[in-house]
Amino acid sequence: MALIRCDQVSKGMRSSERTVVVSDAYGRREYLRVEEDFLTLHEGKYWLPVGVINEDKNHGAVLIELPQESESGTNRLWAKLSDLLEMDPAPV
Repeated sequence: MALIRCDQVSKGMRSSERTVVVSDAYGRREYLRVEEDFLTLHEGKYWLPVGVINEDKNHGAVLIELPQESESGTNRLWAKLSDLLEMDPAPV
């Protein structure tokens, strides 16, 4: 599993919900509403779990799939590889 760094986390529409902002490789910002316990706090920053579709190490980018559609309708985006945190895969 991979996690992408959240640029911003704020209150959502319900007390258990948060609005998060993640940036793509070009600096565009995507807004998503997720449950608070869906986020991971690591070294003082919030991280959102994402699926990795493809990596382009030559350009330092990775194609990710968001856990749900963003407010703009985006499901997948190219992100900077440096904005991702790789987690150990779950044991099978």
